[in-house]
Amino acid sequence: MHHKILVGKVIRKKRVSLKISQLVLAERSSLSPIMISKFERNLSEPSFETTIKLAAAFGMKASEFIKEIEDTIDRDQHL
Repeated sequence: MHHKILVGKVIRKKRVSLKISQLVLAERSSLSPIMISKFERNLSEPSFETTIKLAAAFGMKASEFIKEIEDTIDRDQHL
């Protein structure tokens, strides 16, 4: 599976697990709701700076969020 697809999948999964809307995530990360939607639909990929903002919005360190993305990639490659 393509890594870009997995990043969007992780963002959506994390947001849903926290029971927050795209609008709330956008506000917490200082991004637009349209960008959040594009990430989740794999129409765009977040930059490193944006990944850090998303991690903070999720209440995580950037390294924890990136590790979650890596773990998802590893899991999906072994399927």
